[in-house]
Amino acid sequence: KEAIGKLQRIILDCMISCKENLNQDVLKKDPVTLVGTILSNQLEKEQFKPLLQLISPEGAATKNEPNQHIECSNSQNENRLRLLEAQESELLELKTMFQEVKVDFRSLQTQFQDDITELGHNIQGISKAALGYNQAVKENRNLYNMLQEVRGNIRVFCRIRPLMNSKSISSIEHVGNDGSIMVCDPYKPQTTRKIFQFNQIFGPTT
Repeated sequence: KEAIGKLQRIILDCMISCKENLNQDVLKKDPVTLVGTILSNQLEKEQFKPLLQLISPEGAATKNEPNQHIECSNSQNENRLRLLEAQESELLELKTMFQEVKVDFRSLQTQFQDDITELGHNIQGISKAALGYNQAVKENRNLYNMLQEVRGNIRVFCRIRPLMNSKSISSIEHVGNDGSIMVCDPYKPQTTRKIFQFNQIFGPTT
């Protein structure tokens, strides 16, 4: 519409400025032929250059270049915006992962400290038990030495008394070569067995 309006104004100006040169034959021509004649005569003038720029493909391309540039810029901005949003999303994911790793690390650190504390208590208990064991071993050694001294100073002997008559039942069930003797109740042989240890045992015939 803008080009048509300018074309109308330019043709009107040309007809007014060239009215002295127009004759009746020119005016009797077909309107399309008349417009073509005027355009062919006035095409090189300065006032037609803006019109040519509007209606020519080069002018249209030149006019559309800013729009294309704007569209290209908008597309680039959209791509950059998408890239920025993707990077922000990845950054949020990394922050979330970092927080999770941080929480796990603190949990492991707390558990490690608890394990170290428990291990220290266990070591203290083992140390006390080892000290008590050493003391018990020392006491047992002293008692053993005392027993050896007592055994070396005191001797215990046993002599089996002979039976009073042939009808009597002996309470001696077994006499060992190592100085042991087993005694039992002849009336309850299964429940009253007892073993005694002596340095030496003498039989009833000695």
